[in-house]
Amino acid sequence: MFVDSSRNEKGSGAEILIRGPNNVIIEYALRFAFPTTNNETEYEAMVAGLVIVQSLGINRIWVKEDSKLIIDQVKGICGVYVEIRQTPAYEEATSLPVLEEPKDWRTSIARYLLTGQLPESITEARKIKNHSLRFYVYGKELYKKSWDGPLLSCVSQEDIPKILAKIHQGWCGSHIGGRSLAVKITRIRYFWPTLVKDAMNFVKKYDVCERMGSIQHQPTTSMTPILNPVPFAMWGIDLVGKLPKAKGSLEYVVVVVDYFSK
Repeated sequence: MFVDSSRNEKGSGAEILIRGPNNVIIEYALRFAFPTTNNETEYEAMVAGLVIVQSLGINRIWVKEDSKLIIDQVKGICGVYVEIRQTPAYEEATSLPVLEEPKDWRTSIARYLLTGQLPESITEARKIKNHSLRFYVYGKELYKKSWDGPLLSCVSQEDIPKILAKIHQGWCGSHIGGRSLAVKITRIRYFWPTLVKDAMNFVKKYDVCERMGSIQHQPTTSMTPILNPVPFAMWGIDLVGKLPKAKGSLEYVVVVVDYFSK
């Protein structure tokens, strides 16, 4: 007998497969009509499978279950302890340790959009108010309204290096420049405030792009233009033709260029 169980926010259930002699296979799919935890789901699936086996008149059976705890409980090796409390433990707690939240640029914007809470500093409060006009909270995620319509997913500081590396040198990466990398990330619908700056710095620090990039042939210093003192000090004359005859049997055009402004 093979037992597999699953649980999510919509409910829990189990799948039972019984394989007998001569390749006889019997399958059952169960859905539990009561709330369960993960361990309870596995235990109920095992019990349901044993009840089905007993109803079929089977005396000896080999059970395959991925949870050693459930197997030991059925065999009686491991005991099952149930503690019933009059008051939940979380209600009896007098003090809980407060962990300092890591700095995230999204926190202040999302807090203002959801609760209207602003920092005490007038300057910071005004900055958050103006900055949050183009942001939107959907579910538990923060998005930025883009100019072309679709929302941009706002990412945390921890995810920035992964996104830069994956798009720049991943399977579909083309080792593009910093500005092109920033534009490509925006098209994939990611956003953070220092996107362009981080993309430029990432490309500059990438060793392969530095060694394999195209060689610059332009001079390192600015080019000095040649200045002409007066108009028509340097001319350029060109002759265009032979053209279809115009009025007066004209067939050629003389082009004169003054290089004073060039």
